[in-house]
Amino acid sequence: SNGQNALLRILIEDVLVQELSKHQSQDTAWYSKDEHRIKIGPIRSKVKTETWTWLDNPTHKFNVSITKLELKEGRISFSAKAIGAIACRFKGDWKIARASVSGTAKAEIVITGEAGIGANGTIQDAKITELNGKLTKVDVQNCPPVLDSFVADIANGFLVENKEKFRDEVVEAFNGVSF
Repeated sequence: SNGQNALLRILIEDVLVQELSKHQSQDTAWYSKDEHRIKIGPIRSKVKTETWTWLDNPTHKFNVSITKLELKEGRISFSAKAIGAIACRFKGDWKIARASVSGTAKAEIVITGEAGIGANGTIQDAKITELNGKLTKVDVQNCPPVLDSFVADIANGFLVENKEKFRDEVVEAFNGVSF
């Protein structure tokens, strides 16, 4: 029914907002430590990096909208788009220099999934079948312009590297939710 679909839409949006909002400061940020090769002009170098990425005030600067919602034979099928501001901190350590910069970006995340609805109205057996994200409008403060695209690439790579971890967090958030 339309009332049940409206309730499901609100429930799914709420679960996604709550899950994303768990990462709203550097203390609760998604974290990555890695080593990359970089080329600046003729110089090639290795750089050890640390990256923290979190949502920048998700209550006011992040929007989750359901783009598809179907309920058939006790299963929910949905797609959602989350768009909002993120903040990040990046530390790089080269043999000859160290850098620590912070910045902001616009994040766009698409989540598609399905789940069963148990007899007691509990979501169960959630599966995320698609999870893609992209950062745009990356603005890095105190960063030499030559490193701007490198930091943006690191930040976008971070989304890809942490896809499975984030997928697991979303599935865990959905399973057991009652309506």
